[in-house]
Amino acid sequence: MGIVGEDGVRPYDVLVLFISLAYISTALDSTGGLRALAFFISQKSARTPQLSPPSAEKTASGVQLYTTLYVFWFVAGVIVGNDPIVLSGTAFLGYMTRVTGITTPTAWTFSQFIAANIASAALVSSNPTNVLIAGAFKLNFLTGYTKNTLLPSVITQVDTTCTAAVVAYPLLLVTFKTLKPPRKDGTSGAPAYIPAQLTPPDVDPRSALLDPKGAVFHSALMLVTLVVLVGTSFVKSVEVWMVTAPGGIIALLRDVWTERGSHPLSTPQESEGINLGRVIESTFRYEPRYSLPAFGRAFRRQFPTTATTISRLPISLLPFAGGIFVLTRALTSLGWTSIFASWLAKISVNPAVTIFFLGYFIALVLCPLCGTNIGATILLVEILRDPNFSNAPHIVAGPKILTGAIFSAALASNLGAFSWTFSSSLAGLLWVSILKQKGIHVRAREFAAWNCLFLPVLSTVASAVVLLEVEYFQ
Repeated sequence: MGIVGEDGVRPYDVLVLFISLAYISTALDSTGGLRALAFFISQKSARTPQLSPPSAEKTASGVQLYTTLYVFWFVAGVIVGNDPIVLSGTAFLGYMTRVTGITTPTAWTFSQFIAANIASAALVSSNPTNVLIAGAFKLNFLTGYTKNTLLPSVITQVDTTCTAAVVAYPLLLVTFKTLKPPRKDGTSGAPAYIPAQLTPPDVDPRSALLDPKGAVFHSALMLVTLVVLVGTSFVKSVEVWMVTAPGGIIALLRDVWTERGSHPLSTPQESEGINLGRVIESTFRYEPRYSLPAFGRAFRRQFPTTATTISRLPISLLPFAGGIFVLTRALTSLGWTSIFASWLAKISVNPAVTIFFLGYFIALVLCPLCGTNIGATILLVEILRDPNFSNAPHIVAGPKILTGAIFSAALASNLGAFSWTFSSSLAGLLWVSILKQKGIHVRAREFAAWNCLFLPVLSTVASAVVLLEVEYFQ
């Protein structure tokens, strides 16, 4: 498979889509658009207490604000993916929990992280793992992929029926309303995870909007790119990168053009006099006029916002994912993938066993141990496409087994982002890093404990819905 790809698996599609949409969403965040929207939503949940004068400070129900933000993270995660929500939402939570006096922000940070990662399973464009699976098995983005993942994603999020009573939102809410944070001395009795009343940040959402025109432009560009991406998925000759790369380039050119005359390229030179220290320094230190560091400094001076946006991009994904693609191809060349495929074929005796086994195994084992959920997905795609699995007699006779395996893998690769290690996903590494910058420290043991409480329940619900769809709606 390498980087170029073969048989419908195009690694460069994943890389180009991810980095292009990441730039658009990060540029949108740089305008303050997502932050302003979060402030607006949190303030809309606040009300003046009854029997209080109009000038009284507005307060919000802790549960109501928690619910409002949860829905916001989910909806935004479906549209822009989990990484932009982690980038902008985590920083916002760091500020919000501080100004509202929440001393233990565990409930708020974990609900954001879980909601964003489950939401990213809904659309192909929301996560690179979705693009990889859709491309490998030639699934139409809308009718082939989303129709089979949107329902499990939504049901895993919201308690809409009696049969989905113990799923993400009610599970999180009941857990954090029932349990009490421990004190530093080990005893209980600290303030609740979700206080009864909170005072939302007293910030005008417009003040957080640094570039209103840019926010409108990048929002529209993101929407158009996603619509075109879904629309052209019916056209086999149009590859993913042909749609997403122009969107990312347009966003970059717009930012550069907007800042073209805002900042001087260089500082004014001294018109008279000689700086003896500078002369001596230049005598002993030679720096080429044209060098990469010099270009970087000049670019940051001329285009500070664009440079900041670029610096926030998860560019480390490119060599990482490329290396994982190559390593997986090496496993295939050495015959290991065929061995794994034979083992999986023996386990997959029917759709139910296949779906539930892969749902648990991918989320709880492969994602934490195989170089994030991207590495796990790359490996699993090769296993499912191997003839030892796909051409096994009982799987050929029962095509629902392969169908169930594909969509179970799609959901599990997203749920596995909040498995028991930070490195289960790049989003997890980014999330814990931003929280640390905001003074919120999440230990690895705490991360594993909370996620191992929620993940098995969510995996069970998602797998059950996939099984119902495969059995009755295919």
